[in-house]
Amino acid sequence: MLPGFIDTHGHLANAGVNLGYIDCSLEAGVKSIKDIQAKITKKARTALGGEWIKGFNFDESKLAEKRIPNKLDLDRAAPNHPVFLTMVGTHVYVANSKAFELMAIRADTPDPPVGDLTETRDW
Repeated sequence: MLPGFIDTHGHLANAGVNLGYIDCSLEAGVKSIKDIQAKITKKARTALGGEWIKGFNFDESKLAEKRIPNKLDLDRAAPNHPVFLTMVGTHVYVANSKAFELMAIRADTPDPPVGDLTETRDW
């Protein structure tokens, strides 16, 4: 830290982790899911076979579609690479089919403990 530098909330570890990731923010020119797909496709062209393609900082409220990119959107952009994106607040993540395949997550995979918040739980 630098003297006089004040940051009341930060994810400093993410600064290093995000090196090499695709910037999917409005500031990086991303205005739609198609823009995110274009960035993923461009990265896939130079990525090694099966290499993970990772992105960060998408904000669905600022995308033309006003929705979170889904698995099918990511599949269209890079069907042969696992894709993993982090939303701007780092609390939402999306992945494509190849990523789910490599993580052995299928439709019949049970929810993790406390992973299904649709039912009321006694915390």
